[in-house]
Amino acid sequence: SGGGLRAHIACLGVLSEMKEQGLLDAVTYLAGVSGSTWAISSLYTNDGDMEALEADLRHRFSRQEWDLAKSLQKTIQAARSENYSLTDFWAYMVISKQTRELPESHLSNMKKPVEEGTLPYPIFAAIDNDLQPSWQEAKAQETWFEFTP
Repeated sequence: SGGGLRAHIACLGVLSEMKEQGLLDAVTYLAGVSGSTWAISSLYTNDGDMEALEADLRHRFSRQEWDLAKSLQKTIQAARSENYSLTDFWAYMVISKQTRELPESHLSNMKKPVEEGTLPYPIFAAIDNDLQPSWQEAKAQETWFEFTP
């Protein structure tokens, strides 16, 4: 968890080795927070094909071009949202420049492999340690959110 791009690459490495060792097929759940959720999302986007995922990642990191216009458009779109944060800017301008990717996947895209049991059930987590619920005066520390298909 944590570290964004570092966690993404590290989790992809773990998933790749698990697949190579035949362990990924035995896993019932995959959970991640931060960049590891990007890795889990990539796994589902590629239908669990780690070789294709690795080839795609190598291709994206070897290209020199970056679609600034598309990243800027996504950033402006996010800025119009009532829950815009610096995380949106970071994702669309910094991470997309490094990975050459703007993920377009949705939890609903994962429904079929989850129902068929072809991939582990994903649990995407987020932590908000600045959340201030109306029923509590002090900040709630490390409020944990989970998202699943």
